[in-house]
Amino acid sequence: MIPDVPVAFPRYILLASKPGYVTQSVGRVAVEENGVTTVNFDLTPGANPSVDLRVKVGTLSFQPFETPPSEDILDAAVIPEDESGYPESVKPFLLPSECITSDNPRVVEKAFEIYSNLSTVDRRRTREVAWAVYEWICKNIDHDGVFSGEPGGLNQPYRDVTSGIWQTISGSMGGDGWCWGNNFSDWAYKPEELLEVRCGICVEHARLGTALLRALNIPARATSGSLEFWAQDENGSGAWFGMSTTAGRTSYRENGVLGPGFATKGLEMYPVTEKHMQHEDWNALRRGLWRETHPWKENYPGTPEGFSQALTDLNEFVLTGNAPSGEHVEPGSDRYSIDYRDITLNLCDFQKQRTLIVRFPTYPEPGVNQSIQTDFYWTNCPECVKRTWIEEVRNPPVEGKERWFCIEFDLSPLFEENISFNVDIVKPKENYLYIFGREIISLPVTTIIGGVDVEVRVSGNVTKVEFYVDNKLKFVDEEEPYSWKWDETVFGKHEIKVVSYDENGHMARDEMDVIIFNIEFGKKSGEFWVK
Repeated sequence: MIPDVPVAFPRYILLASKPGYVTQSVGRVAVEENGVTTVNFDLTPGANPSVDLRVKVGTLSFQPFETPPSEDILDAAVIPEDESGYPESVKPFLLPSECITSDNPRVVEKAFEIYSNLSTVDRRRTREVAWAVYEWICKNIDHDGVFSGEPGGLNQPYRDVTSGIWQTISGSMGGDGWCWGNNFSDWAYKPEELLEVRCGICVEHARLGTALLRALNIPARATSGSLEFWAQDENGSGAWFGMSTTAGRTSYRENGVLGPGFATKGLEMYPVTEKHMQHEDWNALRRGLWRETHPWKENYPGTPEGFSQALTDLNEFVLTGNAPSGEHVEPGSDRYSIDYRDITLNLCDFQKQRTLIVRFPTYPEPGVNQSIQTDFYWTNCPECVKRTWIEEVRNPPVEGKERWFCIEFDLSPLFEENISFNVDIVKPKENYLYIFGREIISLPVTTIIGGVDVEVRVSGNVTKVEFYVDNKLKFVDEEEPYSWKWDETVFGKHEIKVVSYDENGHMARDEMDVIIFNIEFGKKSGEFWVK
């Protein structure tokens, strides 16, 4: 029970810890104003993993100076009557996705509210429609942080631990903020959620802007904290233009000026599908704590000497995890760049997951000799690294590709000494069909027809095993082999859970989702009836 918790940004995360048990986190806590918030925890016995997993990546690329596309293109750009007026290569960026919900009713309603305030002439002009979306977000969606002092720069401290900025990047500011979710994408607000809370980090701003533009028939794509939109003239000739509403919001909040984030240079890394490319991605099966140091870049002159120094600094990074500072590069000059990314995962909520894949987006064309390594990493758990590889994603007729640096971890060494005893359900097996207790074939989901013996395997000094269905205790077995005959009136989707105890009262558990049909066929009437 947590009485009188102040209501601020709705990103509350709570922890429960107890000697002899693994710490558990719960996020997305709905705190009611002037009320009492109840949070339930289900702790498991054991010790916390010995360390948090930290992974850093440095990617080398050559960045030739490029001039932004001429705004003459944007000035002449018009929105076609429908998507058929666009080149095939940009049409995927009109589609909705899980994180860019341009078909959500609330998003569509807001998009057309913005659109309806334009004149009939301006409604066909890409610049005017895109600017209207940019202006509305900059004026109405805040950057998700509580500023400690008078309005200043982005380096002002953020003091509210429930704010998105504190949770994501406080590690680089000497803080102790954490996020909660399966990964970055799961933690971040979707566009319709951001419209409700009205404050978000750059990633969430980019999602919303992209969704609103797509809803208004303007192709747009997002990566990390910014986006770009497509503008073309009557003949179909066009270009991508950048947009950063967080830059615009900061400028508007501090100086009352909107312009800095509109019609900028396009993205250096971009998705080739309708999805949103994040800072990093990983495949945690359960929601838990994580945080990042915001991605940053170190630059070097675009000369042989600059290239040599960049490689020297990357070799130091591999050994120590420290990223040396780059060198001064004159504006408008070619350069070598090292892009650094840094993620920390708390493993307390991983439970039985031992294989983890972490992915980092890199430049699709590094621009250096292919025989030279361009992707480097450091981790505090090198003994857990199984392999690394490059994953490329293409989506013709979209031009270009995504390039991801991937690392696979075996987390077993971080958990082995924490396990004093264990319990596993060995029958029914996951993803198999059982008919009257007999294993038949593998299926996408565990399916049971008729009754079945639930059998478990235990290790350690176990004194008893409890069998549950949907968290209701069904049977207690105090002698080996531990099993229970499940043969009752039941059908549909249910959860089997087993809990074992040692002589000190410590617990271990395992659970499984199944679909079961325990019915019989009526021999006389030709009808089915429930047992």
